[in-house]
Amino acid sequence: MSTPAGVVHTVRWQELCPWLLLVRAARVALLIRVIALAMLGVWAVQLGWRGIDAALTQPDPGPSFVELASPPPLFADAAEPDVPETLPSSTAESPGQLYVPLAANRWTGPLVRAWAWQIQPLTRLVDASGWRQVVGFLLAGVWTIAVWALVGGAIARIAALSLTRGETIGGFAALRAAATRWTATAGAPTFSFCLIVAAGVPLVIGGLLMQSNLFAAVGGVLWFVAIGFGAFAAGLTLLHLIGIPFMWATAAVERTDAFDGLSRAWAYTYSRPLHLVFYALVATLLGLLAETLVVLLVHWFVAAAWFGLSWGAGTERVAELMAVGSAGETDGSVLLSWGAASIRFWDAVLLSAATAFCMGYFWSAGTGIYLLMRRLVDSTEVDEIAFDASAPEPGIPQLIDNPATGVPETQPIVKDAGTSGGTAPPAGPNSTTE
Repeated sequence: MSTPAGVVHTVRWQELCPWLLLVRAARVALLIRVIALAMLGVWAVQLGWRGIDAALTQPDPGPSFVELASPPPLFADAAEPDVPETLPSSTAESPGQLYVPLAANRWTGPLVRAWAWQIQPLTRLVDASGWRQVVGFLLAGVWTIAVWALVGGAIARIAALSLTRGETIGGFAALRAAATRWTATAGAPTFSFCLIVAAGVPLVIGGLLMQSNLFAAVGGVLWFVAIGFGAFAAGLTLLHLIGIPFMWATAAVERTDAFDGLSRAWAYTYSRPLHLVFYALVATLLGLLAETLVVLLVHWFVAAAWFGLSWGAGTERVAELMAVGSAGETDGSVLLSWGAASIRFWDAVLLSAATAFCMGYFWSAGTGIYLLMRRLVDSTEVDEIAFDASAPEPGIPQLIDNPATGVPETQPIVKDAGTSGGTAPPAGPNSTTE
């Protein structure tokens, strides 16, 4: 029986709406291993920032970095805003916080908030006063790149394998895979920043010369040259800031060097800006929904634990546990204080998972946007991914005879855990390996 013309039986939504790949990226960010890696990265970055702040940037008042706090309610109360009205300067006279907490500006979405939080050493460098702050923010930026080159690279590798081949990989295996490309992942943003500095050196030299009236007059005539250098440096800075997730995704997907990551980041950012903006908006909306789910679940888990505890211990005992140590109150019992402190610690760990979720989503969504931009610019299929040279190459399963029936059956290919963490499907014609 012939099929009537014009009848649609199936719709390939992935081909019709390729941006649906970002829905899968949000699902990857909800994995426990991804959230755990994001928490590890956030804690490591904060410890480094606090140490640099205390030792070099602001040594006199002591550590000023704000600890990772539990996420605020979905709708912040007017009496307890999640963002300070003003960010005080980091001087000895006004020893305010140097860095905005990760949970601030929750309404902007996890994608924008994670991006803005981790580039703070660079944005704060513009307002630095004195050599201590300049060196301190530079060291903080180096530390941030070093940490996320490992942890963010691991999250990007998990997302790359899941989005391209539908495979899973464990957290430790992802860290090992990221460590093999650590120099490429960290080298791309480092080299990009060095180019920005090199573009600004002529302006610095010109500023030193213009301290003389003669060179000030000459500089006024040649001011269009300074504008050209300034536009060049500003353009490089914009490409650097927008292309950061692409640098990580290139190492995770292509397994290439830092120069390839830098060139792809610049090309994908410059070639299709409207598509990039659209993908970023879709990822922001999906991130808000996913983060809302995570925040609700985490608060529900904590509330459920306290509610169940109150049935056995009683409301008065629960109130006592919550009050001990919360505001300096103590009844002199060491055991009670230890128990209450332990309870608060585990509550803080669980609540910080909701705060750190945005960093895991940033790297997974960034990998998804990279795959979509690569499809547009390079005409490369989304399912293409490279493997390390030392990893066994995925191939066609071998046929073996079943001793019971004599019918040939396929033998599954068991890959090394450091590559994909499980059985790999047959490699298609678009799969690439090193």
